[in-house]
Amino acid sequence: YFEEVLLHDTWKKAGTSFEVSFYRKPMEKIVTETSRFFVIDELSEPRGTESFKKNHPENYEYIMKNPHFLIIKATSRKFAD
Repeated sequence: YFEEVLLHDTWKKAGTSFEVSFYRKPMEKIVTETSRFFVIDELSEPRGTESFKKNHPENYEYIMKNPHFLIIKATSRKFAD
C-alpha cells in the first residue's frame, strides 16, 4: 500500500479502448503533495453504486475493500487568498 507504483491499464468505453497510465500512491503522499500548491476544498473516495453492486457483486466487494479512486477539489494557492 505504501509503495508508489506506475500502472498501465486498458479501459474500454463505448466500444473504444484507451491505454491509460497512472500512479498508485499512498493517500498521505497525495494529500501532502497536493497541499503544497493547492488548498484542498473537498476530498472524496467514490463508492460503488447499488446498480454496480447488483450487476457485479464480486467486483463491488473488491472495490469497497480496495478503493481505486480519490477525487480532490482544490484551489490554487495563488488564488486562494
